[in-house]
Amino acid sequence: MNANNWIVMGLVAAFFWGLYPIMFKISVNSNYFNTPVQVGMIGFSLGVVIVSAVLYLPDLPISLNVEFNKWGFFFSVIAGILWCLGQSAVTNALSHPSTNVSRLVVLYNVNTLITVLGGILLLNEIPESGDRVQIIIGAILIILGGIFSAR
Repeated sequence: MNANNWIVMGLVAAFFWGLYPIMFKISVNSNYFNTPVQVGMIGFSLGVVIVSAVLYLPDLPISLNVEFNKWGFFFSVIAGILWCLGQSAVTNALSHPSTNVSRLVVLYNVNTLITVLGGILLLNEIPESGDRVQIIIGAILIILGGIFSAR
Protein backbone atom coordinates (compact mmCIF):
# COMPACT_ATOMS: atom_id res chain seq x y z
CA MET A 1 0.00 0.00 0.00
CA ASN A 2 1.35 3.36 -1.01
CA ALA A 3 2.08 5.75 1.89
CA ASN A 4 -0.89 8.02 1.13
CA ASN A 5 -3.29 5.29 -0.06
CA TRP A 6 -4.78 4.95 3.41
CA ILE A 7 -5.83 8.61 3.26
CA VAL A 8 -7.64 8.04 -0.05
CA MET A 9 -9.29 4.88 1.29
CA GLY A 10 -10.34 6.77 4.42
CA LEU A 11 -11.98 9.45 2.28
CA VAL A 12 -13.72 6.81 0.15
CA ALA A 13 -15.03 5.16 3.33
CA ALA A 14 -16.20 8.53 4.68
CA PHE A 15 -18.13 9.14 1.45
CA PHE A 16 -19.93 5.78 1.53
CA TRP A 17 -20.48 5.81 5.29
CA GLY A 18 -21.83 9.33 4.92
CA LEU A 19 -24.46 8.15 2.43
CA TYR A 20 -25.66 4.90 3.99
CA PRO A 21 -27.52 6.43 6.99
CA ILE A 22 -29.52 8.54 4.54
CA MET A 23 -30.45 5.41 2.56
CA PHE A 24 -31.35 3.62 5.79
CA LYS A 25 -33.59 6.44 6.97
CA ILE A 26 -35.38 6.43 3.61
CA SER A 27 -35.84 2.67 4.00
CA VAL A 28 -37.06 2.33 7.60
CA ASN A 29 -38.56 5.69 8.53
CA SER A 30 -42.35 6.04 8.49
CA ASN A 31 -42.02 9.34 6.60
CA TYR A 32 -40.61 7.36 3.65
CA PHE A 33 -40.92 3.60 2.90
CA ASN A 34 -41.54 2.44 6.51
CA THR A 35 -39.76 -0.88 6.02
CA PRO A 36 -39.78 -2.87 9.31
CA VAL A 37 -36.42 -2.58 11.07
CA GLN A 38 -35.91 -6.36 10.92
CA VAL A 39 -36.39 -6.37 7.13
CA GLY A 40 -34.14 -3.32 6.80
CA MET A 41 -31.33 -5.09 8.69
CA ILE A 42 -31.68 -8.21 6.55
CA GLY A 43 -31.56 -6.07 3.40
CA PHE A 44 -28.52 -4.25 4.77
CA SER A 45 -26.83 -7.59 5.51
CA LEU A 46 -27.61 -8.83 2.02
CA GLY A 47 -25.95 -5.71 0.62
CA VAL A 48 -22.83 -6.46 2.69
CA VAL A 49 -22.73 -10.06 1.43
CA ILE A 50 -23.18 -9.00 -2.21
CA VAL A 51 -20.43 -6.38 -2.11
CA SER A 52 -18.10 -8.70 -0.19
CA ALA A 53 -18.65 -11.48 -2.73
CA VAL A 54 -18.06 -9.18 -5.70
CA LEU A 55 -14.96 -7.52 -4.22
CA TYR A 56 -13.28 -10.45 -2.48
CA LEU A 57 -14.35 -13.83 -3.89
CA PRO A 58 -12.48 -13.36 -7.19
CA ASP A 59 -9.22 -12.95 -5.22
CA LEU A 60 -9.57 -16.20 -3.27
CA PRO A 61 -7.24 -18.97 -4.38
CA ILE A 62 -8.91 -21.77 -6.35
CA SER A 63 -7.49 -24.39 -4.00
CA LEU A 64 -9.35 -24.99 -0.77
CA ASN A 65 -6.04 -25.84 0.90
CA VAL A 66 -5.66 -22.25 2.04
CA GLU A 67 -4.04 -21.75 5.41
CA PHE A 68 -6.87 -20.80 7.78
CA ASN A 69 -6.28 -18.93 11.00
CA LYS A 70 -9.24 -19.78 13.24
CA TRP A 71 -8.48 -16.97 15.71
CA GLY A 72 -8.21 -14.38 12.97
CA PHE A 73 -11.55 -15.56 11.61
CA PHE A 74 -13.03 -15.56 15.14
CA PHE A 75 -12.07 -11.91 15.65
CA SER A 76 -13.54 -11.06 12.23
CA VAL A 77 -16.83 -12.63 13.35
CA ILE A 78 -16.71 -10.68 16.63
CA ALA A 79 -16.10 -7.47 14.64
CA GLY A 80 -19.13 -8.27 12.48
CA ILE A 81 -21.29 -8.93 15.54
CA LEU A 82 -20.25 -5.65 17.16
CA TRP A 83 -20.82 -3.72 13.93
CA CYS A 84 -24.25 -5.32 13.45
CA LEU A 85 -25.28 -4.50 17.04
CA GLY A 86 -24.30 -0.87 16.52
CA GLN A 87 -26.03 -0.79 13.14
CA SER A 88 -29.17 -2.26 14.74
CA ALA A 89 -29.22 0.58 17.26
CA VAL A 90 -28.82 3.15 14.47
CA THR A 91 -31.53 1.48 12.37
CA ASN A 92 -33.95 1.52 15.30
CA ALA A 93 -33.20 5.20 15.88
CA LEU A 94 -33.69 6.00 12.19
CA SER A 95 -37.06 4.26 12.15
CA HIS A 96 -38.53 6.97 14.40
CA PRO A 97 -39.99 9.91 12.47
CA SER A 98 -38.46 12.44 14.87
CA THR A 99 -34.88 11.22 14.34
CA ASN A 100 -32.70 13.68 12.47
CA VAL A 101 -30.01 11.72 10.63
CA SER A 102 -27.79 14.81 10.63
CA ARG A 103 -27.77 14.86 14.44
CA LEU A 104 -27.65 11.10 14.96
CA VAL A 105 -24.55 10.67 12.80
CA VAL A 106 -22.60 13.20 14.85
CA LEU A 107 -23.63 11.41 18.03
CA TYR A 108 -22.72 7.88 16.95
CA ASN A 109 -19.42 9.05 15.49
CA VAL A 110 -18.28 9.58 19.06
CA ASN A 111 -17.26 5.94 18.46
CA THR A 112 -14.00 7.41 17.19
CA LEU A 113 -12.99 7.97 20.81
CA ILE A 114 -13.54 4.29 21.61
CA THR A 115 -11.42 3.29 18.62
CA VAL A 116 -8.62 5.73 19.53
CA LEU A 117 -8.58 4.54 23.14
CA GLY A 118 -8.66 0.90 22.03
CA GLY A 119 -5.77 1.52 19.65
CA ILE A 120 -3.74 3.12 22.42
CA LEU A 121 -4.66 0.80 25.31
CA LEU A 122 -5.25 -2.57 23.62
CA LEU A 123 -3.08 -2.40 20.50
CA ASN A 124 -0.28 -0.35 22.09
CA GLU A 125 -0.43 2.25 19.29
CA ILE A 126 1.05 5.02 21.39
CA PRO A 127 1.04 8.29 19.43
CA GLU A 128 4.29 10.17 19.05
CA SER A 129 4.62 13.22 21.27
CA GLY A 130 3.75 15.66 18.47
CA ASP A 131 0.59 13.72 17.63
CA ARG A 132 -0.67 13.58 21.21
CA VAL A 133 -1.80 17.22 21.27
CA GLN A 134 -3.64 16.79 17.96
CA ILE A 135 -5.36 13.63 19.22
CA ILE A 136 -6.43 15.34 22.46
CA ILE A 137 -7.80 18.36 20.56
CA GLY A 138 -9.60 16.03 18.11
CA ALA A 139 -11.10 14.05 21.01
CA ILE A 140 -12.35 17.23 22.68
CA LEU A 141 -13.95 18.37 19.42
CA ILE A 142 -15.64 14.98 18.99
CA ILE A 143 -17.01 15.09 22.53
CA LEU A 144 -18.29 18.63 22.00
CA GLY A 145 -19.92 17.61 18.72
CA GLY A 146 -21.67 14.72 20.46
CA ILE A 147 -22.87 16.98 23.27
CA PHE A 148 -24.11 19.70 20.91
CA SER A 149 -25.89 17.31 18.56
CA ALA A 150 -27.62 15.45 21.40
CA ARG A 151 -29.23 18.65 22.73
